[in-house]
Amino acid sequence: MNRQCREIIVDKPSPRDIGRFIPGFSYSQKTQFKHGEHKSPSTEFKIGERKSPKTEFKPGQSAHNKLPIGSETIRTYKGKKRAWIKIHEPNEWKLKAVYVYELINGPLPKGLVVHHTDHNSMNDLPDNLQALTRSQHIIEHKVETHAWQYRHESEVMQNGQNYN
Repeated sequence: MNRQCREIIVDKPSPRDIGRFIPGFSYSQKTQFKHGEHKSPSTEFKIGERKSPKTEFKPGQSAHNKLPIGSETIRTYKGKKRAWIKIHEPNEWKLKAVYVYELINGPLPKGLVVHHTDHNSMNDLPDNLQALTRSQHIIEHKVETHAWQYRHESEVMQNGQNYN
């Protein structure tokens, strides 16, 4: 393959160049649109043009799937299902556990999180909710997340095996 400064004379393309852009090759300007030459297709919208006014939203119209205030939904986050409640328009949602805690105890102080004492994130009864600092909450769940490791260590020590 012979290469020159601005253009390439290709005798036979190498297998690595087939289907790729060739480095250093200036592609022809004949294949590019000139300024103002590209005509927009008839499907493109023009300023102020309306293609389907019958199906457009009218002023004041709400979406068919809009939920009223107080609606609850279940969302999965990091593998845990949590209940959310709509508290304000438009689309202001809050964790149901936090909402229930705040109804009973007042606003949740800054730096605290709501903990489910029975470790069931769907049980939002007031007697199951407790406010903890983030560090206390991590410690509370650390045993739960690393229980497999602690069980494995105790089994190994009981069998007299060396754990490394």
